Amino acid sequence: MSLSGDAVIEESDMDFANLEVEARDDQAFSSGRILTVAIGGALLSLGIYYIYQQLEPEKRAHLKRQASGMIQEQIHSLTEVRDD
Repeated sequence: MSLSGDAVIEESDMDFANLEVEARDDQAFSSGRILTVAIGGALLSLGIYYIYQQLEPEKRAHLKRQASGMIQEQIHSLTEVRDD
């Protein structure tokens, strides 16, 4: 099946496109799913916070420095002026 010029759509491409449409979930943002994800995220955050609070102060300080360094690197890479 040819559209125009160099664009050619093969039958296998059409099958893949149909699978993508069928794979969409109509209930992706249902209230039950959103509540489940929210509760799961809250429990995970609570667990991580509990573990963090059990660490020694030196290890907590090291983690803070490490996280701050990673964030600074990301900000620097995003705001860096490129000469392209």
